[in-house]
Amino acid sequence: SWSNERGVLTINIDDSAIDVKSMYTTVQHETGHADWHMLNETSPEKTKKFTDTVMSDEMRNTPVTTYASKYLNTDELTENLWQQKVKKIKAQNRYVKSLGIDKMKDVPTDTGIFKSYSDDEIADMKKTFFEKHEKWAKQVYANETHSALSEIVHGTSTRMKKGLKDSPNLQKYFKAYQELHET
Repeated sequence: SWSNERGVLTINIDDSAIDVKSMYTTVQHETGHADWHMLNETSPEKTKKFTDTVMSDEMRNTPVTTYASKYLNTDELTENLWQQKVKKIKAQNRYVKSLGIDKMKDVPTDTGIFKSYSDDEIADMKKTFFEKHEKWAKQVYANETHSALSEIVHGTSTRMKKGLKDSPNLQKYFKAYQELHET
């Protein structure tokens, strides 16, 4: 795993469970994540262009790997996370109402556990929640796509999603990767 906060790449190697080639592939994949984070900080316009390219409708139809593709369809996950969050919000609203705080003049009702949310506020929170998650999912997808391409470009992996070798998008992936890394 790559920890951007600490600048540390951690790889656990268990030679009884994995072959040497797979270890090199893992190292290159995680190094790709480290490169992505560095590029995201030093050249955010390039990572944005790469993200926009790999997230285009045309490119989304042929993800580089099955693993990366799981970040393309996260609507159900997002909805489940939202439902957990809104359940807590509604429970807090019931709690505040049960205390009769809205009738008490000396208790601040706009902060902390005494805050009650209107339907409009909840709708705004949902919109923000989904926008934030969509941005996160795009970044993770682009990051995973970059790391998978890094494996292929550096020769440590030949794993690609079935059918990608015959797709015209393969060259577009490599071009996007090359443009991202040009100095």
